[in-house]
Amino acid sequence: MKKVVGIILIMSVAWLHSCTKEGGITATHPPDLVFSSGESPFQEDSIIHAAAGKKFNVAAYLTDEVGLKSFNFYYPDWYLDNTINLTEFYPGKTLLEYDLSFNFTVPKDVDPEEEFSLGLTTTNLGGLSSERNVIVRLDGDYNAPVISNIEPGNNAILPSEGLRVKFRVQEDEKLKYVVFYFPGAAVYDSITSFRGGKAYSYDEAYDHLSEGKYSFTIKAVDMFENTREKSVAFIISN
Repeated sequence: MKKVVGIILIMSVAWLHSCTKEGGITATHPPDLVFSSGESPFQEDSIIHAAAGKKFNVAAYLTDEVGLKSFNFYYPDWYLDNTINLTEFYPGKTLLEYDLSFNFTVPKDVDPEEEFSLGLTTTNLGGLSSERNVIVRLDGDYNAPVISNIEPGNNAILPSEGLRVKFRVQEDEKLKYVVFYFPGAAVYDSITSFRGGKAYSYDEAYDHLSEGKYSFTIKAVDMFENTREKSVAFIISN
């Protein structure tokens, strides 16, 4: 069965200068390409963490002194050989810089233990090309952290004496940070150190609050930028 990769092109372009295209263009250097997506962005090659049947994005910034002509993604195992001719999308314009953003869907029947290398070739109007690789590893995390065991419960009415705020955050892979924002108690905590990298528990006393309405927000973000946020409102009535 053929493996067909789904592709969506997000066309986004900006140029520092614009001029009319003329013949006889001579280039002395190939285009420059800087990845802005994936692990260790701004390196020569991009490492993307994805999963079978899931989408991932490749983003890069392209520049060239004589103008960009085209770029090509190539990976025969996914029947991928796709060339985008920028001169056709922007006739009469010379693009000296371009923000590339390409979405792919990994085939569902790939081996999760394999690593894949997609070729990206960029060509300028002088015919010179530069090549980079997009390394795709199928170990991506698409699940947001779980926030549980929250106390007090939402819309609870409580005395101030003995009040404790509790919650737990659990992540499949690795937490990046957790934010706890409790404006009524003048608390804004940003936590970046976690037990085993995957879990965090909060348990603090707040027995000095006066009567009134309060709320707090918990935000948890993992290393793949998956985010979950929960808010709780409660009333102190002595």
